[in-house]
Amino acid sequence: MSKQRNSVIEVYRILAMLAIVSYHYGVHGGVLGSAEPGDAERFLTGYSTMGKWGVDAFVLIGAYFMAQSTFRWRGLRSILIQVWSTSWMILVVALIWLPDRVDTETTWRAIFPVATEFYWFVTIYVMLMILSPFINLLVKAMTQRQHLTLIAILLVAWSLLSVIPDVKLGANSMTWFVALYLVAAYVAKYRLRGPAKWWAASAVGFAVLVPVTTLLASDVAAANPGLGFDPELMRSQYAPFVALSAISGLVAVTKMRPRVSPAVNTIAAATFGVYLIHDNAILRSLIWEDWVGTERAAADPSTLWWQAIGFTLIVYAAATAIELVRDRLVQRPLMRIGDRIFAPRARSGSSTGTTSDAGHGNDASSSREYVTSR
Repeated sequence: MSKQRNSVIEVYRILAMLAIVSYHYGVHGGVLGSAEPGDAERFLTGYSTMGKWGVDAFVLIGAYFMAQSTFRWRGLRSILIQVWSTSWMILVVALIWLPDRVDTETTWRAIFPVATEFYWFVTIYVMLMILSPFINLLVKAMTQRQHLTLIAILLVAWSLLSVIPDVKLGANSMTWFVALYLVAAYVAKYRLRGPAKWWAASAVGFAVLVPVTTLLASDVAAANPGLGFDPELMRSQYAPFVALSAISGLVAVTKMRPRVSPAVNTIAAATFGVYLIHDNAILRSLIWEDWVGTERAAADPSTLWWQAIGFTLIVYAAATAIELVRDRLVQRPLMRIGDRIFAPRARSGSSTGTTSDAGHGNDASSSREYVTSR
């Protein structure tokens, strides 16, 4: 019998995606980086600050389950179907109604979204899934001290030192996702000291420091352009406070008493689809510049705050609704077809732990839960 998903963790997943949507409201609206920075740009800088925190939190949640699970091709197949079907449907709609937004390169990348990094996060995350069983072998072979030492080295090299201009030390999104995986694996394998409320307070405290340090860094950079310092380093996915907040948040929600809410779990199941829809390269400028009109809203900084919050929630809700419909009409039928094709092979081995509704059940060990926890 499949397990009920822990809605406490699912709330954390929803918050992560909300942060990502708010980040895109700020960075894709055509206001940030304008020639005349002012109150609107300052607000949007702070408002969109937690987007990379959302990325880190999303990866940590997925890695937390991957570290405790056995890799299954069915889970990877489910994710690929979700990505391809979403990308292809948006492409077809755009070719019919928005042909001016689709050129040859965009069409090619939309047809092969994983291989071409049409969605950068998807490409790297799929690779992380494929590598997960090998990373798990490393985790199993290490002692606790070795595991903790490795994490400390990676966080110092790729997070703490990342705020120093021009210091790279080989860090990129793939290596960073592996580092986050090792952190999540440690959280899953070893019991960390301290109550959940302490870890939650730490997560909030670090989160508050992200916009504060980013805005302070912006002021310093503006006053001293010769320093060559990029304020974005303070809110990047590698930034110390961003990473510490996401990690502390994961520890907190895994320590809290589990709860089950069907409504929360349904919304959380659509989070990956929200990303695929609202950050699609074809729709991105259409959503934020044309429909939402961030630049128009920024003309009146006094009302920008409620428009930013309101449109973030509207875009999130609309993408959730579209994803739930796509899931029922496209994802589930295609998964059932795939199950019929691959079922004989699956039955010849051990139990796959798959559930009904084409991968949208509650088994925390299913590979698709790494992203959607369905």
